Amino acid sequence: MPAKFYYVLAFQQAKPFQDVWTGPAPHFLGKTSDLSFKTEPDKTIDLDDGSTEVGSEKLSLSFSILEAIENPWPLCEIWLVPAISEGYYAGGEFPAGDVLRIFFRDTDDYLIETKSGEFELIRFSATISYAADAPAYQYYVNFFSKWRILLFPKLQADSIELLRGSNNQSLTSAYPPEDRIVRNQAALLCPIIPNEQEILVQTNGNELHVVELEEKGIITLNMVLSCNERDIIANCSSIFASCSDGYKSDIANYNVKYCQLFGGNPKDAFPVFLKMMYALAAAEGSSVNLASITYGDLATIFDVVASIAAAVKADFLPKVSGWELYINNI
Repeated sequence: MPAKFYYVLAFQQAKPFQDVWTGPAPHFLGKTSDLSFKTEPDKTIDLDDGSTEVGSEKLSLSFSILEAIENPWPLCEIWLVPAISEGYYAGGEFPAGDVLRIFFRDTDDYLIETKSGEFELIRFSATISYAADAPAYQYYVNFFSKWRILLFPKLQADSIELLRGSNNQSLTSAYPPEDRIVRNQAALLCPIIPNEQEILVQTNGNELHVVELEEKGIITLNMVLSCNERDIIANCSSIFASCSDGYKSDIANYNVKYCQLFGGNPKDAFPVFLKMMYALAAAEGSSVNLASITYGDLATIFDVVASIAAAVKADFLPKVSGWELYINNI
């Protein structure tokens, strides 16, 4: 096992891994310490010709993690993910590193203990005997040619979701805090979808990160909102409150249709407004600072968001039925 350390992902028995774009999310347990993994013959028979037949093998696994386990859900498998770097790769290339999957039949296959000392560690150990032709582990070869892994090691958000950038289709979502094995950590499997240029990461209904097609490997996102992000949301919320009644009526009606197509809260149009503002900033570059832009700027300078119809025409928002009728000025 050549990596210096591994990230540990876990799947509940009730929600096993599915190798599809919209499969369930794993739990993120943390980084390994004192990792040991080996397999060895368990039951053998020596033949008269001097050879040995192996009838069964035994897998032994142990490692420690620092994070406290709050919900020890029954597991069907864990993954050891080599700590490769995130980055950009040329077309057709992907990070080297296979993911080791270890399968459990039931909770008798593994043990979770708390070890006290200078650091309070969680010790995970497993011993599994299996038929030689039906191993309890498997390497997912070339995993990163098909998937990225998004890690959230310091998550202060109640909800986190991945959406396709082209149509806002929901792909997967993380467990809520009360259901996570480790409360302040989460992981999402982010597919590499051909011709899908962006995957959107939303926390608490607000778009806070974009994963581009070229990004591959393991991407660590710190979803503790930075001062700038908090300022952006606060400023955009203030602008939203200042919009004209006609504009508010238009965006409310647009939002109902938007949510029917892409999901969301039909009674809260602010996430759609924030999505539009991020799209404006991406298009205008350094000339737009979402933390300081004013209502007056939108009303007088940026005609591409002067109305909902204008924003849709500029591709800042997706088309819904009747979008061209939402022409009330902001």
